[in-house]
Amino acid sequence: MSCGTIRLLEWIDTLNPRPNTERNYLLAMKHFAEWTGKTPDELLTEAEQEVKSGKVMRQCDIKKYLIEFRKHQRVS
Repeated sequence: MSCGTIRLLEWIDTLNPRPNTERNYLLAMKHFAEWTGKTPDELLTEAEQEVKSGKVMRQCDIKKYLIEFRKHQRVS
């Protein structure tokens, strides 16, 4: 299991979701990762690097990815 997967599961654990919600979160992350062509670990690392570099959320690529992914989901 990669560090990104572990971090994702740790985040989900903090939410204490019901089993179906947890499955939905994991499935959504899988689809998002496939859509971006990046692993969850790569996405988390990229987001962390942007924050450490001083970017505000509106400047971060991860926000752009999420907006485009939502548009993609609506069309699909």
